[in-house]
Amino acid sequence: MNALVPTVLAVCFVLASVQGVGAQEGACVLEGFGACAVTSTVFCGNFEGVYQGDGTTCPNGGACLVFETCVVMNSIACQIFSGTFEGEGIMCDGACVTGSGCSVEREGDCLGAGGNFQGYFSTCDGACV
Repeated sequence: MNALVPTVLAVCFVLASVQGVGAQEGACVLEGFGACAVTSTVFCGNFEGVYQGDGTTCPNGGACLVFETCVVMNSIACQIFSGTFEGEGIMCDGACVTGSGCSVEREGDCLGAGGNFQGYFSTCDGACV
């Protein structure tokens, strides 16, 4: 496999993970790699992945920090993309502060709603409201 392929795929999955409010996402399996990442059907198809359907998740998936961005994927994909796997079941969300209060959301959803994202894995306990 070309050494550049994992880097290109990682960048695309990172872009897909923060693409914005209302994006339909699901598990994308890259056959032959044993890798799975949550992304849009368009990005999955562009990289000849097998899209598992809207709302699906990766088996044994969890948060992976790749290029300082969090993407939900399995540990195999995280390793391929030289990320830091935070653990199974841990999601890429955090505290989002808006004029109406604080809620735990994905970064793209928070920013799309005009909120102030407090960082991955943050909670509303102690967040400035």
